[in-house]
Amino acid sequence: MPPRLASLDTDILIWAEQQGYVVVSGDVKTMPETLARHLQSGRHLPGIFLIHLPGSIPQLTGALLYYATESGEDEWRDALVHIP
Repeated sequence: MPPRLASLDTDILIWAEQQGYVVVSGDVKTMPETLARHLQSGRHLPGIFLIHLPGSIPQLTGALLYYATESGEDEWRDALVHIP
């Protein structure tokens, strides 16, 4: 079962790691630090895409579609990607 809304960042990252999901988040304030702690503890993640809001919906959708269709299986592993 996916994490509930307002779940802790740490819980979201652990769930995404276990399920093999990339995280897409607008939480540019706390998510980078949480990812750093997650990785320092020996854990991994398929990746995080941080969306900077407000943003252009077509631009955001295009970027996510590009990353989803043009990337290798583990290309974003443990990476933090900023989408303007």
